[in-house]
Amino acid sequence: MIADSRKRLVVVLASMCVVLWLSAAGSSAVAAETAEAKPAAEKKAPAKPRGRLPMYYSAVVSPQQREQIYAIQAKYAPQIEELEKQFEALKKQRDAEVEAVLAPEQQAKVKEARLAAEAKRKQAAQPKAAKEETSAEP
Repeated sequence: MIADSRKRLVVVLASMCVVLWLSAAGSSAVAAETAEAKPAAEKKAPAKPRGRLPMYYSAVVSPQQREQIYAIQAKYAPQIEELEKQFEALKKQRDAEVEAVLAPEQQAKVKEARLAAEAKRKQAAQPKAAKEETSAEP
């Protein structure tokens, strides 16, 4: 029974990864849709459907095919966005269940480890910022 649950979880997660991968190609189309949703008074010229072509397509597609691809991406963008939200909710639910397996002492240790890692990332980012500032000065 546990194996079946794991298989289902793997299938769901794999499906969601595919959806996320596909949404990366269509995420620009969502921005184009929101731009088109502005009132006519704010528009200067009709916006062409915009998106992001899949890798290696730009060198081989015609302008007409490019527009067709953008339209397809725009058509699927709302569904993909909804699935991404469901995927995030599923991951949160999974993480909560996983954390519930731990004893309170173990949860505290995990929390400490997360805080330490976050502090380390912040500390690592500070020298980079300082180097960038000093290199920008004449």
